[in-house]
Amino acid sequence: MKLNNNLTDKSTPLSIQLLFNNSKLDLIKTLILLFSFSLTGAKKYRKLQEIVFYYSLVNFNLIAVFNENRVDDHLLSINQYYRFQSSINQILLHLWQLEFIEVKGDLSIKTLDIGVRLTVKGKLFVEELKSDYFHALINDYSNSLDSIKYSSENLKKLKGGD
Repeated sequence: MKLNNNLTDKSTPLSIQLLFNNSKLDLIKTLILLFSFSLTGAKKYRKLQEIVFYYSLVNFNLIAVFNENRVDDHLLSINQYYRFQSSINQILLHLWQLEFIEVKGDLSIKTLDIGVRLTVKGKLFVEELKSDYFHALINDYSNSLDSIKYSSENLKKLKGGD
């Protein structure tokens, strides 16, 4: 078994592993989304389902789902939405362990209804990021928050139930 793991690790170049399986980048992108939520002035908790919604809009270019004149449906991959939804719990667990977020909920509610908000420590971390990429991502999230309302109708549309 150890031999198989060694062969697998060597067969995929590190650059490809980082490109397609970069959990640290996913952590930071999620943290930046929570920061963008905090810029709206509301100090409320955001449900996991809403976090997955906006993350997918921006990072998987699913904003096109809401464009009136879209013609490239074959280029949109709704599956990315579902893949991210399956990994969001692990991402939030890491952010919580770093004390970057607060989590509100208990075992009696559905996972996607758990509330999350940024802590002061998480906000300070994002504010110290110096990359133009991350600043552009904050703008992209803010624009999507302003232009596309999170609602059950829009969530259904994003999931492909149009």
